[in-house]
Amino acid sequence: MRKNRAIAALLLTVLALTALAAGCAKKQGPQTSGLVDEPGKEIEPGEDTVDTQEQEPALPGTTEQDPADDGEYTPGYTLLPGGIGTNFNENITSVETADLERSGTRWVRGFINYFGTDANARVSAFKNLKEAGYNTVVTLKFNYSTLSIPTTQEGYDRTLEGLEEFLDKIYPYTDVLVSGNEPFIESKKEERNDIVINFYKEITLRIHNYIMKQEREIPLFVGAINSVEDPTFWEDYHEKEFVEYAAETPWIAGVDMHIHHLSLDQLESSLKTVSELLRDDQKILATEFSAVKYWKAHTSDPMPEIMAEKYGFDPSWKVYDYINYAVNNRGKVTREQWEDFLGSCGWYVKMQDYLLEAYARFMDCDKFYLATYGTYIFFSGEFGPNSEAWLFNPLYATATVQRDEEGRYQPNYKMLENFRLIQSMTDDERPYVLSVEELEAVTLPVGTPLEEAVGALPKTAKFYTSRGSLELDTAGWECDGEFDPETPGTYLFTARDTAFPEGTDDQREIKARVTVILQGERTAADVTMPEPGENDYWFKLDGAPGDSSAVDSIQGYEAPSFSAEYVEGGVTGNCASFSGAGAGIQLGTAEAVGKTFFNSGYTARTLAFWFSPVSLEGKQMLAELGGNLTGLAIRINSGVLEAAVGASPDGKEVITAVVGQVDLSEQDLDRWIHVALSFDEGVCRFYVDGALVGEETVPVTTMRDARNPSDIGCNAHGSNAFNDGTAQNFTGLIDDLRIYGSAVAPTLQ
Repeated sequence: MRKNRAIAALLLTVLALTALAAGCAKKQGPQTSGLVDEPGKEIEPGEDTVDTQEQEPALPGTTEQDPADDGEYTPGYTLLPGGIGTNFNENITSVETADLERSGTRWVRGFINYFGTDANARVSAFKNLKEAGYNTVVTLKFNYSTLSIPTTQEGYDRTLEGLEEFLDKIYPYTDVLVSGNEPFIESKKEERNDIVINFYKEITLRIHNYIMKQEREIPLFVGAINSVEDPTFWEDYHEKEFVEYAAETPWIAGVDMHIHHLSLDQLESSLKTVSELLRDDQKILATEFSAVKYWKAHTSDPMPEIMAEKYGFDPSWKVYDYINYAVNNRGKVTREQWEDFLGSCGWYVKMQDYLLEAYARFMDCDKFYLATYGTYIFFSGEFGPNSEAWLFNPLYATATVQRDEEGRYQPNYKMLENFRLIQSMTDDERPYVLSVEELEAVTLPVGTPLEEAVGALPKTAKFYTSRGSLELDTAGWECDGEFDPETPGTYLFTARDTAFPEGTDDQREIKARVTVILQGERTAADVTMPEPGENDYWFKLDGAPGDSSAVDSIQGYEAPSFSAEYVEGGVTGNCASFSGAGAGIQLGTAEAVGKTFFNSGYTARTLAFWFSPVSLEGKQMLAELGGNLTGLAIRINSGVLEAAVGASPDGKEVITAVVGQVDLSEQDLDRWIHVALSFDEGVCRFYVDGALVGEETVPVTTMRDARNPSDIGCNAHGSNAFNDGTAQNFTGLIDDLRIYGSAVAPTLQ
């Protein structure tokens, strides 16, 4: 079978070359001055160009015929058992065998740069891994971050002339091959469109034809795609179109994803988005995944007190100060000190079982095949508040902790332990309970008796396991404290009786929990705002239940992402209800696609809206525009309503001004609160219920362009004017949101 395919491919290639010689090939388009066909080689004006008046652009993918384009392709491979493996990216040549053995992994992934000078060393590393018995994922990287991608058939031919020779070297040591590393990042922004897609179609076709000539066929994936949750990547960069191409191509085994996220909800939704487009016989790789955006969101948090008390560090230090010390004094940082540090960071402990939680989400996706997790991270230089927080992530604390007495890297806090646990679960058919989905809060009116409250609680709950999710009956609901039906506030209930199937392993006291909110009739102060003008935006948020969009009534602008719901009981008409994690509204897109009102620079702006909270606990972002370098933000912070303006004179240093703070109480759960935050050439004012509660001046008169979209009811993009971009999801109601292109003030009647 394989030899027949090889012969067919050879004959088709000969026919194609004969046609080309006879002048029957597709006509080629012009090559322009400055076009780069391969890194380091630029075509000068007049070199290898054609007459633009007589010839048309060549269609991509016409060099070689696809021997399987008759739709009768049948895979000649069987997928090896998947699961979770190790990832080394560019550090594949730095793998220490002892670390692989300690991890228990079966899979190792790394990439080879097609244009790199160290390809032979990387091939040798993969050869050693195969000989040691590991399964390998090899990603072929084509880095065009600063160079132009070829756009003609002639350019493709020149650039990929050595591809088969390149594949000859690595193919014997490869079990899964990925065509491309991060095409929509490793390219110029203006080329993240059909230029990228057509180039990678050509690459992938050539790799497929090469595979069809071999005695051993291996699965070929395409990717990796990034930031699926971001419309900039998914829509504007045409990643969705790339996935659709994969789904329409019978010999592509699936899609590779890189999922670096702020919350587990983002991980889950990204898998779902891609899964829904793929064919039933296709699979998903995730050769990179991490909670790096979550880690970064906490690098400006205070350093745990134990680090000053036990180790003598400056008590005023932030997390990034200690990390900077650790990376520059790794020889002095013991594993005990590192674990004292992370184990005392509440935000880290909350996600210390991240690998188990992520594994559960992967196993709940029916198209998931294999994910690989970062094993080493190396870092040098200064670590500051804006540094990417990769070093919290890996299995081994290679960047922050001294080696052990045997000269080995030290395990990172909980990461290696949980990775090994996953390896043991891979061969275990029993469902291992890993977590329960956070149940949505239940809102009830003040005066609801305990019995009625219990009766209103969910009858089932979704539990994540190592074998997918379980929908189980929940019963025996009990309040974890004293329940007072006449006192507004939040009450935590736990289901004491949840029947897990026989054989379910290690429930670790996992219970279904739900928050009950007792809410009285809401009142509102008599506050009015100026009528929005033609340059303003007014989201009335009065959609009908079931509507899934937010549209402003001035410009007709529709929010790119709407993850809330409309309910009755707004200040006027209906309002938007936010249920915590996963809920929010996005305004604008990232800077890469061009500026919009929501992330363009300005000299004056006002953000105003009504909100009604159902809880005062923790950090809850009500709205943020522009991020930490150039933004406005209003939130609840452990019972305190506060506003901030973030500015940066140079685009690097962050200046945060907390404009005003107001203490909230349980009585505020029963009413609508109006807030307005304005910026007027550096003068910032914060109004609550029509009254000025704070005024500050920042040393910039013009706000810079923003890097991120804006968020309502959440902080999904991990950056805000308070400069501590945690998830900060809001639970409650928001109504009548206005964004003025000028500085305006409310009026209290």
